[in-house]
Amino acid sequence: MNTARAHFLLGSVVLLLASSAAARSRGAECQDPPAAPAKGAVLDCSDCLLSWEIWWRHHRNAYLGRPAVAGAPAKRSIAPVLSALQRAIATTDDPEVAIECALAMAQTDVDQPDHLLVDALRPLLRRRDENVAGFAALSIGIAGRLANGEAQLLVDLLTDRPAGRAACGGSVHEDVRAFAAYGLGLLVDRTADGATQRLACDALTATLAEPRTASPVLLAAAAHGLGLAAAAATPCAAAARHDAANALMRVLAHGDDPSLHLAQGRCLLALARFAAHNPVVDAALKARCRDELLDQGRRMASHVDVERAAILVLAERCAPDEDGTGPDAALSALLLELRHRHGDAQARRFATLALGRIGGARNRAHLLAALPAATAPRERSWVALALGVLAHRQRRAQRIDQYDGDLLLGAALAEQFAAARNEELVGALGVALGLAGPRGSAATMRQRLHDAVDDETTAIHLVDGLVLLDDREAIWPLRSVVARSRTRPCLRAAATEALARLGDATAATAAAVRMAPQPGERVSLVESVLAVRAAGHLGAPACIDPLLAVLADDSQEGLVRACAAAALGHAIDQRPTPWTVRVALGADYRALDRILSNGRNGILDRF
Repeated sequence: MNTARAHFLLGSVVLLLASSAAARSRGAECQDPPAAPAKGAVLDCSDCLLSWEIWWRHHRNAYLGRPAVAGAPAKRSIAPVLSALQRAIATTDDPEVAIECALAMAQTDVDQPDHLLVDALRPLLRRRDENVAGFAALSIGIAGRLANGEAQLLVDLLTDRPAGRAACGGSVHEDVRAFAAYGLGLLVDRTADGATQRLACDALTATLAEPRTASPVLLAAAAHGLGLAAAAATPCAAAARHDAANALMRVLAHGDDPSLHLAQGRCLLALARFAAHNPVVDAALKARCRDELLDQGRRMASHVDVERAAILVLAERCAPDEDGTGPDAALSALLLELRHRHGDAQARRFATLALGRIGGARNRAHLLAALPAATAPRERSWVALALGVLAHRQRRAQRIDQYDGDLLLGAALAEQFAAARNEELVGALGVALGLAGPRGSAATMRQRLHDAVDDETTAIHLVDGLVLLDDREAIWPLRSVVARSRTRPCLRAAATEALARLGDATAATAAAVRMAPQPGERVSLVESVLAVRAAGHLGAPACIDPLLAVLADDSQEGLVRACAAAALGHAIDQRPTPWTVRVALGADYRALDRILSNGRNGILDRF
């Protein structure tokens, strides 16, 4: 199979859950026109990326976490996995297999002497394929290790120093430098070492120092990397963080240069991370976001990237609006206005979601009124999701797990759920009910799941809703879904993972092992990819041997072997959430550069 077709099939699998309901949605246009369109509106009426499902795909794992499977791989059983991954890296010419093996090795906290990660990945830095070299650099950062000069190596790659050129066997490609920026951010996020934090922040800050000469992709990566690094708040790195915040502000000061809009949006996101530790930065950032949004419609169309980022930042940083008199009440009021009048449809959706993420009684009242008033299913879906996020935040703030949540809010969502017929809306309300937590809705959701098995995308979202509700009575229906969905591999994989999350580890593991392709077995490529993914996401010891067999089977398609490597990485990763969550959270997925997402092989396009 040629590389282009392999990438196409992978992209189809990844985007299936995000777009199929949008494509099937009847009677709903992709864009709901605002009451009074602003000048300079970005017309994207045929764009199915406006669906709420894209946001959920990027944030799903942050809410669901990993399946808790009894008997996760012991440290002693990881050595054979590392050996197999290292052997595949050394022998394969397939770039996807090499990349996924590198990422998989990076996801274990066990670095045995014979499998030093940096030694295994150095040869990949010399590959002519800059994507392979870039992911090797990123993998070094994901691993978060310091003992073998990993941080300095990434700095040398980012800054194109002689040591970095020597590691690459020549000049460092711009894309490899961008990957190294993301890698540095992820590495610093995992360490409390102040010297490493200073080293990384200084290198990333220097990259931002000349915004008009560096490429937009590299600037965006450096800003994003700084945002990831800001999560580490060691006092001895305070000076470096101060300089970094100033550098981010200087990029924003370049005004309406269209070549900087991508980077400026990332600068706002990065500053939101710095603001969590610095009240002065927090105040300046909110003022900047307010000014960007007040000027919307009077700037060039490309500036919408900055405006969407400003909305997402306010969603993260604003205090709940209880009665209209709080410190950020004016910003909630601005977001409410933009929900109706912003010229960009995606910005309006983000503003709706922002009201839910901010929360508070006043925003809750606005969203509850908007839920039945929304005439288009897609708009109502976003309002429902915002209410679910709002209720989920409230539940987490009260630290009460066995809690039915906001009864009035839950009743409003349940009423809409009972009446909904549009597939996209049914899925959104199912997820929203799961986030909100009204356990009385579980029985209705189980029945809806039974009736919706033939509608794969909607059924998957209902499965997520039942998991969010922690509905143990859904175990038997989910077993039935697994048995009935052999021709619907996406749903089968989702139901298998749900069984593990709800505590039925035995059934989930058995299902995953049965799904995994056996050596020499020929099944469809999409079924193989999804089956291997499901097995790896469970992380049970029984899944390891089948995955190793697939990885070692040279007769399998390269894409299937690559997915087996990715699944092995999931299986040996004991962290609460996948590493991609840290990169995706809060980012504007409508303004991603080719390194983060290009629909084929970007950071967020991985298995």
